[in-house]
Amino acid sequence: MDYAEAKGYEAVLACEPQNVYYLTGFWGEATVVIAPGGASLIVPALELERAKDSATDVGVIGGQRGPDMTNKLKEAVGSRKALIDNVDVSTFDRFASFLTSDLSADPQAIMSAREVKDAAEISFLVEGGKVMDKLYGVTAELLSPGIDERTVAAAVLDEMVRMKADPPAYVSTLNPLIIASGANGSYPHAYTTEREMERGDLVVCDYVLRFGGYVVDATRTFAISSASDEMKRSYDAVLRSQLSGIEVIRPGVKTDEVDRATRAPLAGAGLEDLFVHGTGHGVGLDVHEAPSIRRGDQEVLKENMAVTVEPGVYVKGRYGIRIEDSLIVREKPLVLTHFEKSLVYV
Repeated sequence: MDYAEAKGYEAVLACEPQNVYYLTGFWGEATVVIAPGGASLIVPALELERAKDSATDVGVIGGQRGPDMTNKLKEAVGSRKALIDNVDVSTFDRFASFLTSDLSADPQAIMSAREVKDAAEISFLVEGGKVMDKLYGVTAELLSPGIDERTVAAAVLDEMVRMKADPPAYVSTLNPLIIASGANGSYPHAYTTEREMERGDLVVCDYVLRFGGYVVDATRTFAISSASDEMKRSYDAVLRSQLSGIEVIRPGVKTDEVDRATRAPLAGAGLEDLFVHGTGHGVGLDVHEAPSIRRGDQEVLKENMAVTVEPGVYVKGRYGIRIEDSLIVREKPLVLTHFEKSLVYV
């Protein structure tokens, strides 16, 4: 509420599932209303019992979808001036149509608190990093000439679930994992296909998992049997780039400084133009959240933010290389993923 009250608001509405989970421990269809008198979690009747079992430190109210839930939301908000976390026009208009209070949309109403992780959140991220390392061990055993990308993805997903982690679903891609071999690796967000791997391929493996709801994001690039001298030089430059970026991360550093440190080794190798995306991003309950680490961004890193560093080079029609770790911002960064970063031949 501190953020909202500083802006002159008396209540906060959270309806994004990640924010509902952050505030209550319940992930599902719901709205949280935070006001000076306390917090209410309003859910449809079919979610009532699950919400009661999983939500903490909040009053749980169930209602039938439609006018019944609308009336319960109106009662919880009252005439208070309110912020809502969702900036989608249709969602905002729906809430504005039945609330009598002044309503404004501001994702930072909750994200301002989510940027810095507490000890419980960091423990989930650390455990997720351990699962991620095991998944890359599984990957190294699977990759070989003749195996196709989807077969590897299926085995990795199976192992992920067995280790009590979950694959995130997000709208920007069809696939929960990226397994991109040969020319497919030249697409930074490649789809996983039926392509069979060949000797001399590089294979970009970008995995995202949730552990306790929290996202760990990491990428490793493998070589199938061999790699050309050009590929080796490019790989070494990307590795130097990634280590250079991690080295400057600490509280008080601006994200642009991390981006510049990451790009410098690639520029020195004549490869900067092949690095076509940002250096990194925050992770937490979203796969991509604040802060962004990219050229020109001036956000100041804070202790216990969780971020990625993920430089890459992409040679059209031939190969791609990316190396990525998730880490916690400290004076000495706490890197969450430790699988080998020198080029692994399989």
